[in-house]
Amino acid sequence: MLRILMTGFEPFGGETVNASWEAVKRVGTVEDCDVEKMRLPVEYGRSGELLEERMRAFGPDVVISCGVAGTRKAVTPERYARNLRKAEIPDNAGRSYSGDRIQEGPDRREAGICPDRVCEVLSERVPAMVSEDAGAYVCNDLYWHLLTLTEGGPRRGLFIHVPPVGEIAPERVALAMEDVLRALREGKL
Repeated sequence: MLRILMTGFEPFGGETVNASWEAVKRVGTVEDCDVEKMRLPVEYGRSGELLEERMRAFGPDVVISCGVAGTRKAVTPERYARNLRKAEIPDNAGRSYSGDRIQEGPDRREAGICPDRVCEVLSERVPAMVSEDAGAYVCNDLYWHLLTLTEGGPRRGLFIHVPPVGEIAPERVALAMEDVLRALREGKL
């Protein structure tokens, strides 16, 4: 049985819903997969700490983290996480950064699951395209931590941005995510 941890975020920036959590919480049962779902705070550092705690407790084989990208019109698996914190708005704890590095190390880390192949699976149900830039807000911060935690180990991770609820219905995104989980289980990704 493949153990999969999926995460989405709480609302931020004055919004009342976050499309990432709306999609993740709707992912249904997938045969031969033990899927756990977790809603994370939109807080630099804290979201990564909570992810690490849950990974230690649950022991997933794969982690798929999701976040909302307000200007995107497609579901976008992210190729890279950047070692950067920078945003126009503060996180939900009131912290903001103006171009700080997350930690010592490389400028970027690459996805542990091929975003091109994930994009092919997603595009069967929803508009999808690979993104080369996860931004520098909390989504990227979490992705950096995820790729640091999975680097060189048996676990693999990927971050996927989803568009706002009004652009693609969370139910459609959830069905596409279920297809990704099946492809992971079948060893196609």
